[in-house]
Amino acid sequence: MQWKEHTTRADRLLVAFLAVASLAALAFLFWVGQTTTSNVDVSIQVDGKEIERYALSELEGQSKTYKTVYGTNVLRVENGQAFILEADCPDKLCIMEGKIQRPGEILVCLPNRFMVELIARDASEPEVDVYLQ
Repeated sequence: MQWKEHTTRADRLLVAFLAVASLAALAFLFWVGQTTTSNVDVSIQVDGKEIERYALSELEGQSKTYKTVYGTNVLRVENGQAFILEADCPDKLCIMEGKIQRPGEILVCLPNRFMVELIARDASEPEVDVYLQ
């Protein structure tokens, strides 16, 4: 084993410690970042006005169709994640946006003026990434 010739026991212990510490930090961030669907609402908006609001857990396993004067969108909730299953817009970008599961995330279909937003029920203020002056 050639690598043992170039490293000391302290070097190997340091690398092992850093690896374990990194994995522990990732596990902690993953655990803290998890949100339960019991405290998350789904706000459905058309043309900037909220038309419906549900608890995310209430919609689990369901699809809801929204037909408006602007177009039709089908919202699906599975495994605590919301996504647009179908849309009659020309570009279908809203379908390709993927799934959302955390408060503050949104799905938007611009041609149909349709928006889905996840909102935390217990959050008094939204999380802020940066304050600019």
